[in-house]
Amino acid sequence: MYQLTYYSKANQNISQKDISDILNISTKSNQSQGLTGCLVFIENTFIQILEGDKFKIETLYKTLLADKRHTDLVLISKGYSSKRFFPEWGMAYCPISDKTSEAFKHFQRNLNLLLDLSQPTTNVENQFWIIVKLKLSQNRIPSQPGTE
Repeated sequence: MYQLTYYSKANQNISQKDISDILNISTKSNQSQGLTGCLVFIENTFIQILEGDKFKIETLYKTLLADKRHTDLVLISKGYSSKRFFPEWGMAYCPISDKTSEAFKHFQRNLNLLLDLSQPTTNVENQFWIIVKLKLSQNRIPSQPGTE
């Protein structure tokens, strides 16, 4: 099972409809391709892990590089796993910008609980969750994973 994880910044003009379209279209497309993973969107940052056939994921990644709905795409990690980490396609979406709000704290608790229960086993999975936790806690991601 091939895995790839990246993060990127949403285009400043991205709308709620764009986010909804991304979820709907990617869910259908990825299911038909046999791809799974998780897409986290929080404070205009996409963090995604994809898993499935290497050729299909690399092809999708090239498409993502050209997608104008986001910029500054950074490949975090890629590699192989003996099994799917996310057997179902998923998306965590947080439209809340106030990190002190109860809604944001609830979102943060849910993602941290998912991490605690999931027990990553590969570098790709670990790097995905490290970036998610950094974004949740500090609202910043190092320019190169592992450098700060």
